[in-house]
Amino acid sequence: MIKNSFFSLVCFFSFCAIISLNSCVSNNKEVLFGCDSTQVKYTATVLPILSNNCYQCHSASNSPTLGGGVNLEGYNNVRNWVNPNNANGGILLVDITTGRMPKNLPKLSDCDIAKVSNWIKNGALNN
Repeated sequence: MIKNSFFSLVCFFSFCAIISLNSCVSNNKEVLFGCDSTQVKYTATVLPILSNNCYQCHSASNSPTLGGGVNLEGYNNVRNWVNPNNANGGILLVDITTGRMPKNLPKLSDCDIAKVSNWIKNGALNN
């Protein structure tokens, strides 16, 4: 009887340990595979970063009231705020690197900043 109870307890705690370890899995691609900021394209990489983090204030419809008149919607508008020929990359890069933007929200991830930075340093192409 004691042997049977001990076996049941071992099985129960083993099951709990397996369930607990399973919840420690990370599905974050940056954590799993690292940050790939080498092949950055405007449409595939930079645009989604801006859309997810900046458009709530800096879209065409929101920029006059929430974004200080800075519209980041569309390549031509973004290009006004970046400068591949300047060591600091322009106002957009300075603002996201220092955490000034997005305003009142968490700073962009280091990976997202690296992607935007590399896109600018590689000429800020419309690709």
